[in-house]
Amino acid sequence: MTLISQHKPISYLIKSIFVVGAFMSVPQTAFADGGLSPQQAKIYKHDDIHYQAVSGKPGIYAATLFGDPSKEGPYVQRLKFDKGVTVATHYHNDALKVVNLVEGVLYFAYGDKFDEDALTPLTQGDIWTEAKGQAHYAITKDSNAIIEIHGVGPVSSILVKD
Repeated sequence: MTLISQHKPISYLIKSIFVVGAFMSVPQTAFADGGLSPQQAKIYKHDDIHYQAVSGKPGIYAATLFGDPSKEGPYVQRLKFDKGVTVATHYHNDALKVVNLVEGVLYFAYGDKFDEDALTPLTQGDIWTEAKGQAHYAITKDSNAIIEIHGVGPVSSILVKD
């Protein structure tokens, strides 16, 4: 069995090992103090989640359910998009992000330049991942959409110039 492919540079292998290590270390580092206390455990009913408008991004609202995306450690955040919203091409600096579409339809694509033909319609229950530095973009058309992000902060969004 060959561990290093002829087609992948050694840097790819090193990055892969780093990402796997990051996944494996999350529970140990994020919950080094023993995890949630019974007083911190909480049930979130879908209709009771309160969203705040995201500054400078009309039609996008956020609700942080766990942790703080701006700080080191795990977080869970929901984003709500009004119909007709375009999310410009951007990428994030966090190494771990798994996203689930909770409600509506969201058209999503990876790429450095917005290309409407590349958009994939995602519906309730669909899941995708975003790698560190991987540019992507999205739109809503005729419906609102809600996504739930599970990630490890700190995170920031960096716009890509088309």
